[in-house]
Amino acid sequence: MLEFTGAGLGAIAAAMAAKEKQMAVLGGRLLLDAPTAQAAETATSARLRYASETASLRTIARAVSAAFTRVTRWHCWWMGAGEMDPAVRVDLNDDFFSLRASAEEVKTLMLLLQSDSVSFETFFEQLQRGGWTREGVTAEQELSAIARQQPMLVPTILDEDDDE
Repeated sequence: MLEFTGAGLGAIAAAMAAKEKQMAVLGGRLLLDAPTAQAAETATSARLRYASETASLRTIARAVSAAFTRVTRWHCWWMGAGEMDPAVRVDLNDDFFSLRASAEEVKTLMLLLQSDSVSFETFFEQLQRGGWTREGVTAEQELSAIARQQPMLVPTILDEDDDE
């Protein structure tokens, strides 16, 4: 800011003080929000607490997805694909608050699976949501991998005729 009297410096000083106060509030919030052993918080309450903070970012991600979808459809049309195909979509990930499932939740899921209260597909989907599986692996692929690692059953009693 360029002026003869220098009266504009007060506005700059006030803006700097406001930013310092905002940084102090954010820093204090980081310290208060740090996970502690005394205060347990459910995933639902944490998700609700941070929902307002990610709402604007989620809106932006969805708008960008819509714009990319439109541009991709135009590109396909220009390349000679005929009409604009509604099946062509671009979806950005708008899940900005992913929370891993706790060991206790996985244990509960395992007990439900072992008691035949849920299917393996439901169990596996919950493990995926909780971040306990390999990316890109479906429930069917996981079941076939489990079947491959099972030891082959070997007969333990040999016929006496085979020894001779």
